[in-house]
Amino acid sequence: MSISFPNGLKTVLTYTTVFFALAMPQMASAQEDAAPNFKSIELKSIYGQGGTLTTPNARHFKTGTISANISTLDPYIHYSFGAQLLDGLHAQLRQTAEISSAQDDAHRLFPGLDLKLRLLKENRIRPEISLGMSSAIGHKRMAGEYLALSKRYGDFDFTAGMGWGRFGSAKHLNNPLAALGNHFDQQRKLDGEDANNPDDWFTGEDIGFFTSLVWNSPIDGLSLSADYGADRYVSEQQAISGFDAPAPYSFGINYAPTEWFSMGIGASGRDKIMGQLHFSTPVQDIKTRSAKRGVDGNIANRLIRKITGKPDIQIMPESGAEAFIAKTEYANHEKVIQVETAGQHETLPYIIGQAAQHQADHSYATLDSLEVEPLRYGLKGPKVKILTRDLNYAVNEHISSAEEIWQNAQISKKSFKPAKTSAEYRADKSKFWGFTLENHVSLNEEDNGTLTRSALIVQRNYPLKRHFLSVNRLRLNLYNNLEGLKYLRQSDPKNIRGNVEDFAANGIALDQAALVYNRTLAENIYVAVSGGYLEEMYLGAGAEILYRPFDKTWAIGAEFFDVVKRDPFTAGASGFEQGTATFTGHLNAFYELPNTDTTLGFSAGRFLAKDYGVSGQIRHNFRNGARLNGFINATNKQDQDIFGGTTHLYSGLNVSIPLGGLSFLPNGSAITLKTSPLGRNAAQRLDKPFDLFEETEQLSRRHLIQNWSDIVAE
Repeated sequence: MSISFPNGLKTVLTYTTVFFALAMPQMASAQEDAAPNFKSIELKSIYGQGGTLTTPNARHFKTGTISANISTLDPYIHYSFGAQLLDGLHAQLRQTAEISSAQDDAHRLFPGLDLKLRLLKENRIRPEISLGMSSAIGHKRMAGEYLALSKRYGDFDFTAGMGWGRFGSAKHLNNPLAALGNHFDQQRKLDGEDANNPDDWFTGEDIGFFTSLVWNSPIDGLSLSADYGADRYVSEQQAISGFDAPAPYSFGINYAPTEWFSMGIGASGRDKIMGQLHFSTPVQDIKTRSAKRGVDGNIANRLIRKITGKPDIQIMPESGAEAFIAKTEYANHEKVIQVETAGQHETLPYIIGQAAQHQADHSYATLDSLEVEPLRYGLKGPKVKILTRDLNYAVNEHISSAEEIWQNAQISKKSFKPAKTSAEYRADKSKFWGFTLENHVSLNEEDNGTLTRSALIVQRNYPLKRHFLSVNRLRLNLYNNLEGLKYLRQSDPKNIRGNVEDFAANGIALDQAALVYNRTLAENIYVAVSGGYLEEMYLGAGAEILYRPFDKTWAIGAEFFDVVKRDPFTAGASGFEQGTATFTGHLNAFYELPNTDTTLGFSAGRFLAKDYGVSGQIRHNFRNGARLNGFINATNKQDQDIFGGTTHLYSGLNVSIPLGGLSFLPNGSAITLKTSPLGRNAAQRLDKPFDLFEETEQLSRRHLIQNWSDIVAE
């Protein structure tokens, strides 16, 4: 028997398979080092976040875990993409489709952004407590809030909680929050075309209670579960003729054959069957750039070695560690080394260790200490002074450690004069190439289901002079289902990004061709000036300035650009549209969460549609080069859909995973997955060709401390 899925579900299945198929082989070697413990995998409810069958729980995943979930229970199919942004903060974008059977297209769509926040972590005595919101921003049909408590006892995991909105439709008790004011006691609509918003959160005259129990069996990855929910499908019984609501109790079985995949099946009452597929992986466990440590090789040589199977063949000259050394000075048994980190996809401590070890091994004079001055595209980093004795003890004699090198290291931000890059550095152009398989999926659509586009991007960033950088990207559009999208939008289709389908229809297009001037103006003050084809849809010029104190956890900056819309109907979208000039700019602030690689960002300013608003984001950089970013923009301009709903918000989740573990690809290669609405006009920001905060991360104190152990890595 064959099963056909709705078009939106086919797309999600395809993207999920491609994304995890490329990521999983790189995890294999890391998983071989330790026996997996499948019992530690947290289950998900049919709505996508942590839960059991039809009810949520208080559980969270390992920070950095990305996941895709597909589940079904009459009358819906739910598919979602989520990320554990912080330890205790999970977010996901979900699309719920109302269908009659798995072979039919959706009758209605109910997208939403779901959030879960941990209030209290479990210990030996107390339970885990979390606050969650389904469709915190999204369609009212799926909206609901809950407070859940979860506690493990041996092989059992017990959850109890109370819910509002959809999760409170059982009406077990009057809303206890009514004691705080009449706002919470107001009658709440459980359906309608207006989006759910903060005014609706935790409101309603009544609440409901739910509970669940999970038993982890002696068989690895196999668990049995049962739950009792408070969702009575009130809206469905009113909107769908003859609809028979699922029973409030459910039983199910879940099996995880691997750490990254699980499947489940269950029954709601005696007559409704539910099913689920779940893919997940902590992105920091994926083996990426570290696979190439100590291995030199440009693109041509790696490709010919992959094809021929001969590991020593060389058709183009390769450069060693000395190629990154721009200048050396020797005086009084101390050598100063200036290194260029651009094109090196490793941590700064690793680069420092390799450069210092090379100088120590090849020096004719006795060296007591080495001082390394890092540069990145002309931006100055901290001066790091280490004792050669400590380095030798740790690397060669193995009687010391990175911690002992740190104890005697001296770090300063004193100014120094940048030298020109070496001839060897400029000769090996392969380090500046990269290939990106970019996938963009939108689950936040009411008018056109799931929208997708994918492209292969060939990038070459090459420094022309000490402070000048040429940024070039060629976009090969591979697939999209955007045809006719601009006619569904009620706003001007040529405004901002409303005609994305016209750009996606180009087989080959010039994505970026910009010249960037970078400089460290003064201590901790960086500037970047850009001009040219700045991104796929805009050309123009602008500048960014960033003040990032080396010994602080915060940074502030500003950016402004004068741009004009590119014409997608010209060759390579090289022309521009008359009358589309606009000025955009933002004030930016960043805060580094202590002892983590997580940054909170906040911006306020003018978007591309000449609308004003604010932006918030959470970005996390992992040691293997993977990046995770969640954002939400709010604006005074609204976007509309064909149902008459409006929104002032624009949000999304982005993941980037380097493909450094694939030896035939350059280190700058990656696979990316973007999940944000396509073809929107409000709250849109320019995709800058050069991001100062991102580029200076490798030169920051946080990066140096978090990755210091790499100074002795091989």
